[in-house]
Amino acid sequence: MSAATMTLNGSVTGDAVLAVDSVTFGPEAKVVGALTIYASNPGSIKVPESVAPAARVKIVQRSVGNAPNWSDVSPVHLGVWAVIRSIVIGIVVTGLLALLVIALAPKHVQLWRDVAQAHPWRAILSGFLAASALVGSGFVLALTLIGALLIPVVIGLVIMAIFAGYALGSYVLGSALWLAFGRVMPEGLLGKFGLAMLGAAMVAVVWFVPILGWLFALGVTLMGIGTLAALVLPGNLMLNRGHVAAVAGV
Repeated sequence: MSAATMTLNGSVTGDAVLAVDSVTFGPEAKVVGALTIYASNPGSIKVPESVAPAARVKIVQRSVGNAPNWSDVSPVHLGVWAVIRSIVIGIVVTGLLALLVIALAPKHVQLWRDVAQAHPWRAILSGFLAASALVGSGFVLALTLIGALLIPVVIGLVIMAIFAGYALGSYVLGSALWLAFGRVMPEGLLGKFGLAMLGAAMVAVVWFVPILGWLFALGVTLMGIGTLAALVLPGNLMLNRGHVAAVAGV
């Protein structure tokens, strides 16, 4: 917590880091963990034993180059296995989401996959425009005041679009990688589930490349969103109904 003047009159069940000019402790104040205070005048800071014993209190001279360290603010450190576990869970969840959609609408997913692989850059552009329009609509609705009531709906649609776009984009990427090695597309759901996880795993690996990893993941997500929006987006510079019809052969 950071403030010029602060009054603490409650219980902190963990560690607390304060950056203050002056602090007052009320009768209910208590810090169960370590208490670190960055103060402009450390001598003026008095911490009662009822708040925290002296052994758990650290008062530091605050200066321009003496901001609280990240390790002080967030002492939790993620281990390697925790990171790996999170990545694996994300890959499996992405595969399951894609599997659910494939099971419910296999022909539609096959068409989406073919369209995205035939026009990947158009799909990414369409995804960018569709996502921009969806997010921008929230701002426009907020300006109307009455429409502000629909902002939660817009936020929900944006979240759904991101998850759906990422799952479809991962499946398209996994399929493209599989076909690039001269393999035949699997017919069963289990094989397609594996392709979705393959694409998600590829995104997870590239993610660790600074800047490019984030752009790659964004591109995969926008490709999925753009493919989903292809049936309603007009125009010749984007993925649209004409491209879908051409790939579908109608």
